[in-house]
Amino acid sequence: MIKKLILFFLPFLFFVNLQSNNQSYLNDLSELAKTGNIEIILSKLEERELDNESKFQLIWLVNAHFKKAENIENIFQPIFEIAQNNADFKIKLVAIATCNEILSHLKNNGQNINDLLAEYQNFLTQLVANQSEFADVRRAGIKGIEYLSLTEAKSKLLEFIAEPNISQNPPFAKSVCSALAHFEMTEAIPQISKLLQTDDENIFATAIIALTTLNSKVALKLILQNEHKFGGKFCSPVLNNMENFIADILIKPESDLTIFAVRAAKYLYKSDYREQLISILYSTENKKIKKEILQQLLQILDKQKAAEICQNIANNPFFTVELSKLKYLANSNSVEHKKSNLQTVSQNNGRPNLTTQEYADPGYVENSLWWIGMSWLGHTAFFSGMDADHILRVVEVCSLSYAVHDNTWDVVNDNPDYEYWGVFTPNNVEMTFQKRKDVMNTAVWLIGEDIGYPVFPDPDLLRHTDNPGERIEPNEITDLRCDGLIEYAFEYNDIMIWGENGTSNPQNFDVCNPANVEAHNDFYSDEDGNPNTELAPIVQCGIVESSSTYLTDDSIPDLPEYNVVEFTQNGSDITLTVSATDRSGIHYFGYFINNEWHYSTTQPQHPNSDTFTDQITFTMYESDFIYFFAIDNGGNYPEYAEEIYLDITPSEPTYFINQNFDEEWPPQNWSGDFGNDDWHRNGSYAHSGAECANYDSWGDGRTGNLFTPIFDLSNSISNKLNFWYMSKLYDGWFGDYWNHLKIYKSTNGNDWQQIVHLQNVENWNHYTFDLEEDIIQIKFVGIGGYADTHLDDVQIYGIETNNLLYGDVDGNGEVQAMDASLTLLNAVGMNTFDDCQTTAADVNVDGNVSAFDASLILQFAVGIIDEFPLGRNFK
Repeated sequence: MIKKLILFFLPFLFFVNLQSNNQSYLNDLSELAKTGNIEIILSKLEERELDNESKFQLIWLVNAHFKKAENIENIFQPIFEIAQNNADFKIKLVAIATCNEILSHLKNNGQNINDLLAEYQNFLTQLVANQSEFADVRRAGIKGIEYLSLTEAKSKLLEFIAEPNISQNPPFAKSVCSALAHFEMTEAIPQISKLLQTDDENIFATAIIALTTLNSKVALKLILQNEHKFGGKFCSPVLNNMENFIADILIKPESDLTIFAVRAAKYLYKSDYREQLISILYSTENKKIKKEILQQLLQILDKQKAAEICQNIANNPFFTVELSKLKYLANSNSVEHKKSNLQTVSQNNGRPNLTTQEYADPGYVENSLWWIGMSWLGHTAFFSGMDADHILRVVEVCSLSYAVHDNTWDVVNDNPDYEYWGVFTPNNVEMTFQKRKDVMNTAVWLIGEDIGYPVFPDPDLLRHTDNPGERIEPNEITDLRCDGLIEYAFEYNDIMIWGENGTSNPQNFDVCNPANVEAHNDFYSDEDGNPNTELAPIVQCGIVESSSTYLTDDSIPDLPEYNVVEFTQNGSDITLTVSATDRSGIHYFGYFINNEWHYSTTQPQHPNSDTFTDQITFTMYESDFIYFFAIDNGGNYPEYAEEIYLDITPSEPTYFINQNFDEEWPPQNWSGDFGNDDWHRNGSYAHSGAECANYDSWGDGRTGNLFTPIFDLSNSISNKLNFWYMSKLYDGWFGDYWNHLKIYKSTNGNDWQQIVHLQNVENWNHYTFDLEEDIIQIKFVGIGGYADTHLDDVQIYGIETNNLLYGDVDGNGEVQAMDASLTLLNAVGMNTFDDCQTTAADVNVDGNVSAFDASLILQFAVGIIDEFPLGRNFK
């Protein structure tokens, strides 16, 4: 059943030896147990010569069928004695698990077992307190305390969560967190919060889920403070589970939680929150909230709405970058695109098949249980997107004590020893992005639950706590099979997959309904079995023909669709805005510009939207073709890129500063605070060339200055500051730490005006800012946060007016009637000019482009005027 079962189950392999001499006898006992005849198994367990292998199987038979016996209470004592006295950890493990279920069943059915509970509670408390005991055995003890609600033992949980090495013990840590949440022990919040610093994603997931139960405010803050951990994969399921809490914060008056709710909104992948965010944007005075909202709006606004916001929001250095991106979108021009002959080049390791899979599609393969003759029954796992390293991932069931894991996709589709059956999708519903996201949120959430695997000889699809609600919730699942993961995640989101006698009895589909679980637990273990009444992976995906499963369509991936392709031009600077949509979400964009491939920021493995909008700014000095493509989160992308032709007429800039920090250090005429704990060079993270400038300070809040040389922009226009910036994350004990960078400009070298404040930017990003003609110097201020600030390729440039031909608006080297026409159109608002065109058109140098300028240009073109510019006094 499980692809990597051998790796995880080595201590358990010998317990299922179907070639043993007594296997036939054990099969007979299993049939008797199914009828409720447990006594014969108990008598067999009393035989002294019984080997551990057989004893293990017999206890599992009791575990699977004890509810069918007439006197269940009499079953408990002999199993309890085995749990107390058997030194073999696997025997003790199954005995404790069985005791937990027997007592839980008796208690929930109203039987008076107080004396048994008191004795068992004492046993479990001592067992769990023994730190030398096996982790899985201690976990089983914790589960007993939780399932039975042994309140007198719960105080011990605070001691267990405080154990120094708990973060090195995933089975135990997960069970303790789960139990603390079950008992609503808010006093455990500080210790659970510390577990968020773990390097084990399974512990992290369980800890954050526990915090959502204990204190929503604390959980909201902590999940966002740690949103970059493990690729952010747990943010979406946790925050979606808190949606009502978040939505309530957004509609209430502003509070200290508003910034967190705003940040959380992007993980809810619903357009409903757009107008609410815009309302907060207009009403708040908090610049951090404004910055966060502006970042999100770029992904969900059209040009018209972007223009409206740009008109209503005053600029501020703190969010200059975000507002500038919206301005580029608002002022952009559409450009047609078409398929090119340029082959795409991705950042992936090898090119995936174009017909592979989409996000939340389950893949199927032969399993690794060849040693018990069951490989033909198959294994399944959810394809769960591409991570930051472009590795394809899955969520699957693949271990005993905490069964649901994140793994690599090659465990499913790239093992020559096991036949890959392919990827399937439901035939009864269109799997939109939101449906896929809902299903995957459920699957990822299950990573954080303390769920085991239903071990042989009766591997049920799903086991749950006694007396669940009307619908089995994730925290009520105790054990799950690999196809149980698929079944539950789909059907929890109302997408039906398999149901007993499905066509004639469709109400039996939903495995989340406790009444349907038993039917789903009938295991298809024999080729002569009935796939309409028994379930296994080979049945679920329709390889064994059945009228009871909807998961029969081959997954046929599509390619990203492009919604927006637009650009703005400012002199030689081109900003291209591209937006694409895909039902798996977009992984990244690739651009072929100036004979070189460039790539956008990689999007999260678990995307927040089906659409991604990206902007890239670059320099062009002549008209040319630009190529681009998008790769979706399923690894699917076109063989050939799209092409656009940009017809531009920019002027050649003059560079006043062009510094990549590759030569001498400090660079000539640069000044500031230099040293290993201040500004220095670093070749490990250069954006281009061999070196970059780096501010590295371990003092939180400490600052260091880096000054450019003095420059003169008085005779140039379209002046720009251009640079690349990246801050390196430091994953500290109490959360993420980043260095910051503030940038200032000055007209005299003494008084400084802030341009922008850049914070946590994990990858190299490109920034361009306008500079006024009276600016003479730039100051970069690194702000310490126990991390690093990287700066590279600093340029200050403009178009020298000495080379400008007044009246030549279209830049063709001549003043003609067309220039007068273009100027008139601009004067009445029917076209837009960049800085060079504006200066060239303002021939009477009054600071405005008017119809009078158009008239003067026409007069120059026909020879009435022979000199430009005419000066402010010309009427």
